[in-house]
Amino acid sequence: MKRIFLSAMLLVGLAATASAQTPGSIGVKAGFNYSSIEGKNIDLDYRPGYSAGFFLNAPLTADGALSVQQEVSYSLKGSKAEKDGAKEDLRLGYIEAPLVIRYKKSNFFVEGGVQAGILVTTDYTLKFQDETFSTDKSSDLKLNTFDLGYVGGVGYQMGNGFQGGVRYSRSFIRIFNDNALLGGSKAANSAFQLYVGYSINGK
Repeated sequence: MKRIFLSAMLLVGLAATASAQTPGSIGVKAGFNYSSIEGKNIDLDYRPGYSAGFFLNAPLTADGALSVQQEVSYSLKGSKAEKDGAKEDLRLGYIEAPLVIRYKKSNFFVEGGVQAGILVTTDYTLKFQDETFSTDKSSDLKLNTFDLGYVGGVGYQMGNGFQGGVRYSRSFIRIFNDNALLGGSKAANSAFQLYVGYSINGK
C-alpha cells in the first residue's frame, strides 16, 4: 500500500507540471472493471474490480476533434474459478498508464492506443475442502510484474466536462513467467471497463 501511495503522489506531481505546460485539460476518472485471464485452453471466470486515476488530454488539431490522452490509474484485475470443489480467487493491482488517441465528433468519441502496467499488489486464495492456501507475493505465483497491451473504446463527453465510456483491453505480454502454469498457455490479462470522468476545465 505504501508503494501505491508513493507512486500515486509522484504521478500526480508530474501530471500537475505537465498540465501547466500543455494547452489541454486535466481530469479525474473512475470505473468498474470486469476482468479475467484468457488464453488457449484456459477456462476462468471474470471477476469484478475497479479503476481510479487521472488523465491529461491535449488537442492535436485546432478544433480539438483529435487529441492524445495520457492516463495514470490504479486498476484492480484478476480472475476466479470454481471446479471439482476447488475455489480460486486472484486479485491483481496494477499502476497503469494508458496512452490513447481520441477522435471526437458531436460529443461522441472513439479512442485507441497502448497501455503499460506495473503489478503492485497480489492477492491469491485457493480453497479445497478444508484446506486453504493464500499468498500476497507475486513471486509465489511466478507472475510477470510488467504488463503491456492494447486498449480501445467509445464514449460520450458533455460540454461541462463530464464524460463516460466503455473500454476493452488485452495484454500482449503473458501474465506468468512459468510455461507450466495454466497448461503452458500464453495467459494474458483481459478486461472490460465502464468508466466516468470529469475534466476540470470543462474541455
